[in-house]
Amino acid sequence: MKNYQFGNRLADGQYQMDISPENIVKAYLQKFFPENNNETYSFIDEKGIYIIRKQLWDSAFFGFSIARIEVYSNPSEEPLPIKELIDWAKKQNIRYLTARLSSSDSQLFNSLSSSGFTLLTNKYMLRLKNEEKTNYKLPSDMKFRILTSNDLNPALKLAENSFTFSRFFIDSAFENNRVKQMYVSWLSDFLRQTNHFMLGLYFQSTLIGFCAYTLGINLYSLNAAIPNHGFIALIAVDKDFRGRGFGKFLLNKVRENLRKDNTQIIYANVDAENQGSLKMFQEAGFKVFNVLSEMKLDFKLL
Repeated sequence: MKNYQFGNRLADGQYQMDISPENIVKAYLQKFFPENNNETYSFIDEKGIYIIRKQLWDSAFFGFSIARIEVYSNPSEEPLPIKELIDWAKKQNIRYLTARLSSSDSQLFNSLSSSGFTLLTNKYMLRLKNEEKTNYKLPSDMKFRILTSNDLNPALKLAENSFTFSRFFIDSAFENNRVKQMYVSWLSDFLRQTNHFMLGLYFQSTLIGFCAYTLGINLYSLNAAIPNHGFIALIAVDKDFRGRGFGKFLLNKVRENLRKDNTQIIYANVDAENQGSLKMFQEAGFKVFNVLSEMKLDFKLL
């Protein structure tokens, strides 16, 4: 690693504006470079750092082995050694591979493409410095309430439209009905986890929107190295109430709640096709700082 050039070409740039690339990669190495086993395989060469990990929850839910490739690469004109990761996946009977990269990383994109990966979707990565107090007035016939597991069904009805933008829905490798069941499990699990919240917006006694958010995202065990932060996991508004600023009400209230917990930065991701959601976040003060590409290689379909 003596001559390894740490740069901004990180496979997942969620924290790239708030922590140095060197510290991200060092944390990555500490967390993901144990002895290789049947769930993880990793190696380093002069071009980069490579890892492939089984996605255990996804694999168990869908009933076939799914894994993700992550790469930290040095600038180079040569193709990256993706084949070694794919060969390991085949030996482990993994049937579906994903990879995430910054859309501007043409070298990694070309290396993945030449190995059979195809582009599935793009996401805008958003960031807000949570310093200023929010200024809004909620109509008298509306109120906020933190949701519980008893509110799961009405929340799911609101969320279904948002799910259609997800990579699972647009990928023919997954049946839509099964994907819907996955999101039921995801929302149910979300409501049970510590530091995970769903803020509901009610018109009279009817739930018309919600925002699911977390205190902290412990990616690569980096929580201690970056400012206090939160993440907007999902926001949904009833179709009959869209375009009237109610999504901004939810975002402003979440900002307020997070500020009380001394949360200085809030992250969010928005699917590139969901322009309405992107506009809502931008109007609430979020800035796009990166575009993340999701690529896939499906052995089932080869």
